[in-house]
Amino acid sequence: ELEQKIKNLEQECFDLKRKEEKYRDSHEKYKALFDLKLNCIYIHDFEGNLLDSNDASLNLLGYAKEEIPSLNFASLIEEDQFQQAFDTLEEIKRTGSQKHFSEYKLQKKNGENVWVETDGSLIYRNKHPHAVLAVARDITDSRKAAEALRESEESYRILVEDMPALMCRFTPDGTLSFSQRTWFQRFK
Repeated sequence: ELEQKIKNLEQECFDLKRKEEKYRDSHEKYKALFDLKLNCIYIHDFEGNLLDSNDASLNLLGYAKEEIPSLNFASLIEEDQFQQAFDTLEEIKRTGSQKHFSEYKLQKKNGENVWVETDGSLIYRNKHPHAVLAVARDITDSRKAAEALRESEESYRILVEDMPALMCRFTPDGTLSFSQRTWFQRFK
């Protein structure tokens, strides 16, 4: 009977060591992903309070690791985005993850703004939703480029519409691909 108890204890010890190795391996994988420099990765609770953040997030926003507990989404996003953030959080709580990326304009510590695209999913603790793990990427440059393109197209449109001469463009097969409003009104 004593031998059997010893064997059982040895097996339990072996099983615990295997579980510890799996946990350590899992933790190392998580840490490697969390510490990626390419994307901002952060964890927040259901009230929007930041719980943890990788260096990429901190560098983007200009905060130090010690300042994380003082940060909340309400202090980072524009007021007109509160409803979007609330709706996204509700979707994550209801379904476990976001269906589509969300875009937010964040205020950096120095007062400048940066645009990010985010995707989040639930973190469970003891089989209950605990927090949200989110990944964000800086899309400020692409937003600026899209705005510059829109402004350029608008300037071109105004220039063409204000020209005294009538303008149109046809494809090689004779399809009208562009015309001024005045040209179209005259020849419709």
